[in-house]
Amino acid sequence: MYETFEHIADIGVRGYGKTMEESFCNCAKAFFSIMFENFDEFEPENTIELEVESVSYEGLLVKWLNKLLAVSEIEGMVFSEFEITIHGFGIKSRAKGVFSNKHSFISGTGIKGATFCEAKVIKTDDKFISQCVVDV
Repeated sequence: MYETFEHIADIGVRGYGKTMEESFCNCAKAFFSIMFENFDEFEPENTIELEVESVSYEGLLVKWLNKLLAVSEIEGMVFSEFEITIHGFGIKSRAKGVFSNKHSFISGTGIKGATFCEAKVIKTDDKFISQCVVDV
């Protein structure tokens, strides 16, 4: 339910879901799949709660991904499961993962941050799609 896509100099991430929340979670999985090729092989052992607010859904997605990146780097964690609730333009979330020093992760491409380039959150007939381009 997630994928990456080609971009001129960077990489795009896209998540699909029956709900906006599910599409955001799948977008985050695409995001971490760039940095850690085998991130989904490990069972999450720890949970961190995060909250963000913005003025649009696109801003909310970008801000949330950047907060996940910052916490991942500061705490030394690799996140692979996400639970979120969206209220208006705010997110309350739980990111589940493992400390990177506890396992052998296959390093992928480093990410500097999520950007507003090609950022969109849309609803089609039967699903939500969320995406943005990440600076690598």
